[in-house]
Amino acid sequence: MKKGYLTVYLSLSLGIILSLILALTEWARVNAIRMQIECVADTAAVSILAEYHRQLLEQYELFFIDTSYGTERAAYVNTEAHLKDYMEHNFSLKGIGTIQKYRDILKLSTRNVSLLSAAVATDENGIGIKRQAVLYEKDKIGLSLIEDIMNNLQTVTEYEIESKKIQKQRISVEEELNELINRTEENLPAEKEMIETENGLEEIEVKPKITRDNPADIVNASRGLSVLNLVVEDRNALSYQKITPSNYVTGRQLHAGSGRQEEADYPDSFIENILFHEYILDQCSRYTCSLDKSLLKYQVEYMVAGRDSDEENLKSIVNRLLLIREAANVLYLLSDSSKMAEIETVSTVLSLVCMLPEAEPFVRYSILFAWGYVESIQDVRDLLDKKRVPLMKSSSTWKSNLLQMTDYNKYFDQGESEGEGMSYEDYLRIFLCMTDEEVVTMRLADIIEMDIRKTPGNENFRMDACIDSFEFIANVSSGYGYDFCIQRKYGYEIYK
Repeated sequence: MKKGYLTVYLSLSLGIILSLILALTEWARVNAIRMQIECVADTAAVSILAEYHRQLLEQYELFFIDTSYGTERAAYVNTEAHLKDYMEHNFSLKGIGTIQKYRDILKLSTRNVSLLSAAVATDENGIGIKRQAVLYEKDKIGLSLIEDIMNNLQTVTEYEIESKKIQKQRISVEEELNELINRTEENLPAEKEMIETENGLEEIEVKPKITRDNPADIVNASRGLSVLNLVVEDRNALSYQKITPSNYVTGRQLHAGSGRQEEADYPDSFIENILFHEYILDQCSRYTCSLDKSLLKYQVEYMVAGRDSDEENLKSIVNRLLLIREAANVLYLLSDSSKMAEIETVSTVLSLVCMLPEAEPFVRYSILFAWGYVESIQDVRDLLDKKRVPLMKSSSTWKSNLLQMTDYNKYFDQGESEGEGMSYEDYLRIFLCMTDEEVVTMRLADIIEMDIRKTPGNENFRMDACIDSFEFIANVSSGYGYDFCIQRKYGYEIYK
């Protein structure tokens, strides 16, 4: 038999060592819990981002989370429930194979998850949509295109201003010419004319009328016709699709989110606006490029004009094009001495035939404006036919003939497309630049809603139910008596 004993020193040392070991073990447990909570919270947030709307990405290259998840009810509680489910799944040891036979030293569970904020797609007039669109487009466009757009924007803006002056001048010329003719007719002596009545032939006095024979009168009469009849050969081929504006973003009360996120860069320059417009032209349809996915067939025209039907949107764009082209063509005619000589010859002859030489200046300008208008109709027809039209004409690019002006619709050019000048899309780029950016963005949101609702299971899709970043707080408890709170902010290209 051997005797064994413990010294007091060893007893005291073992107590201290055991306390240290237990303290270190508990400290390790607490830190493991914190690390696990952080990993699980980050994983859950990334999983939420992975639930982006598939059709929205496929059709418009946009990443947004639809908080309705395909149901009729869009609410943040749906996203909160998804976050909590992801966290609970990752805290659980079920299904991890052999680990199940060991004790869970953390015993974590999620008590609740709450969204503190979420940036909705339509916040601040769609700034989130525009941000993603610009990011998508940044690598696809060259600087030369931006320079061309800026130069064309200045010129077209000047023509649009000039067109208003020309329309006032045209109306003034017509009014003064009519007044001169009416005044002259009143001063002419009455002529006697025999007419047949029930009582036989009777002689009456008739005021003579001045025969005008002004080709501008025929052209001006066509100004009252539907503009689409002048520039579109087959009206039956047009889209007449209509919408109910109150069903879409710009026509209803929207759900508001938290707005801009400090961590994200938002577009605020003219160049970024151009990139946004290029995105629109890449993704959306117009008269010269239809898409099967679209409800409205003239989507870019809708973003500029904002009418509730394809016909009205196209009509608005065509009217605008006619005014701009008329201004450019009238300015060219004034600069072309040979064409002005033609106009003066015709106006002089007509004035002499009417025996009103003093009316020659008015007749001259009425013909000038009418000829510019006829050429403008040809220009717009070319643009809609995917041809290019020079901003300012030259003698080689001028198409209409003064002598054919009275029957101009029979002589429209049907030749091949020229390689120089501006296309219909180029004018749409300019019109987008001249339209308020917030208006364009929100109308794009309308278009996106229209198209996504056509896809299966998305009949109730709303852009103001879609988020691209969110901040949440999660309360987690441990079976060992610990409670923790974690806060995270996540989004596409946003992490904190």
